[in-house]
Amino acid sequence: MRSGDVRDCLHGSRRAQHRQHAFNKGVAELIRKIRRGGIKALFLENISDPRLIEAIARETGATLGPRLYSDALWMPDGPAPTYIRTIEYNTAALKEGMLKN
Repeated sequence: MRSGDVRDCLHGSRRAQHRQHAFNKGVAELIRKIRRGGIKALFLENISDPRLIEAIARETGATLGPRLYSDALWMPDGPAPTYIRTIEYNTAALKEGMLKN
């Protein structure tokens, strides 16, 4: 490996650390805003990985509402098989989540 290759790897590693730091800073700011705003319910789409929002909910004391459906996944036999049914389902899910608080 040439010394330039090592230098490039180190710079790449610093860029990754910078991106991670920026991400963590953004999450911390989001947590502060949730607390300041008295947000009590959090929602995510059915196609999202829930781990981050679950951690934010634990950190802030907010409740996770039912998952919302986007237009990305519409199962014919699911709760939101059409656009209109998606809007109806999401409206009911948002109401349910907000009424818990």
